[in-house]
Amino acid sequence: MALVLRQATQADVQRIVSISTQVWDGEDYIAGVIDEWLADPRGAVVVAVAEGEVVGYGRWVQLWPGYLWMEGLRVDPAFRGQGIARALTRYLCEAARLQGAERVALSTYLDNTAAMRVTEKDGFRRVASFIYTEAKTTAPACTHAQLSPHVQVLDTGTALDFISHSAFMRASQGFFPHGWCFLPFATAPEAVFARMRWILGLRRGSQVIAMLCSGHPRRHQQECTIDFVDGEPEAVETLLGHALALARRSRTVEVMMPYTAPQPLAALPILTRLGFELEHGGEADTFVYEKTQF
Repeated sequence: MALVLRQATQADVQRIVSISTQVWDGEDYIAGVIDEWLADPRGAVVVAVAEGEVVGYGRWVQLWPGYLWMEGLRVDPAFRGQGIARALTRYLCEAARLQGAERVALSTYLDNTAAMRVTEKDGFRRVASFIYTEAKTTAPACTHAQLSPHVQVLDTGTALDFISHSAFMRASQGFFPHGWCFLPFATAPEAVFARMRWILGLRRGSQVIAMLCSGHPRRHQQECTIDFVDGEPEAVETLLGHALALARRSRTVEVMMPYTAPQPLAALPILTRLGFELEHGGEADTFVYEKTQF
């Protein structure tokens, strides 16, 4: 099968959306972001074309100089097993090389074994593991959540110090989650903070004892992400309740917790108590892969 790889145009959108509706039980997010992706000058959407028809696609975006993120790689189910995903991955890696990237990264889910095989064959290595959990804002714990008068907005200097020394960041190997995108925090913390809607904390005297960061992933304004939460358990529970109260207008609240075994981080059992669902019983199900040799 002859395959042509090229940059996507607006004319490809209908076919891109059609493919996206065939994956993830029809709940894929691509339809909501494809126009934004095509207009984003920091990257490009690439399509794989066979016999005049788009049969797969993926996106690269330069999050900051030297760091390129790959996402949204999809192949029409009717064309799987023909090397299309690998061809797209190699094309995107070549784009990274031409952009002068020092690191290129992506994330994938436990069920996507084909994607993991492709990335590992192409020289990516697994660098961090997370647990994905979410809750509908209609869940009882969310509807009864209350704002706390003790929660404060933290400045970025205070936040930087707390995050840098947190158990969360040690467990995450330095990656800061934002939806399904994972950012190397120490490289550009200011870029991470720019994505946050709320940077909240609780103090005991002058000492910050718990902290939470939350934002809206660009893929959907009705989805709220809690991107960081750590600290003393009781204070963490107060912060989570406060964040859920703030997020009532969202449809869902998503959290990526770094995987630690055998003992989870303090926030994970609190999240499950608040009605967040774990699809794999607290085992790692979301993985960050990175490549540094091109």
